[in-house]
Amino acid sequence: GLPTQNPVCPSHTTPQTTAPTESQCMDIAAFYFPNFHRTPLNDAWYGEGWTEWELVKNARPRFEGHHQPLEPAWGCFDEADPKWAAREIDLAADHGVNVFINDWYWYNGVQMLHEQLEQGFLQAPNRSRMKFALMWANHPWCDVFPVKPRLGIGDANVWLPMRHTVADLERVAHYCIEHYFREPNYWTVDGHLYFAFFSYHALEKDLGSAAGVAEGLARM
Repeated sequence: GLPTQNPVCPSHTTPQTTAPTESQCMDIAAFYFPNFHRTPLNDAWYGEGWTEWELVKNARPRFEGHHQPLEPAWGCFDEADPKWAAREIDLAADHGVNVFINDWYWYNGVQMLHEQLEQGFLQAPNRSRMKFALMWANHPWCDVFPVKPRLGIGDANVWLPMRHTVADLERVAHYCIEHYFREPNYWTVDGHLYFAFFSYHALEKDLGSAAGVAEGLARM
């Protein structure tokens, strides 16, 4: 969690037994990887209707006492459905998690896995219970599902390469302003929008230097 401008926590002489309220002194954020809903690119690459639930269902024991496959408590639900998003929101908020940081994928305008956020979370009737923010997963998308034996990530086929340019950073900023940053429950820290990158090194490699990264961020 990151500290916010909420009041300082009072000291407690007994363990806290009730769920935190909206005035809690810390935001507790969880990273959210949204590959458990149907999306056109997964349909094209892995087959119609494929999601990572298939990996859960097809897991097999690898050693004695390894209990697989595990059965999800809610079944293999569609996280891009607002009704299921509402259940996730309630579960998180009831247990003190009040921010989802969504892995967000953008490849020079080609998007994937954004349906969970745009069609699910942001359309949920109880969305005001949770804040959200983005972490741009700015890395190549590789063919790693399921993981191949003795195959490293660097050896996998690259299906969506990541190439940064200053012009593309500006396009990202415009898209995020239009679709996310203006939302009333977008997460801020000390009054500033929270936006993260998965890989600084990828930015620096493509923009040429730390100065190039600074220019790109300033343009954003």
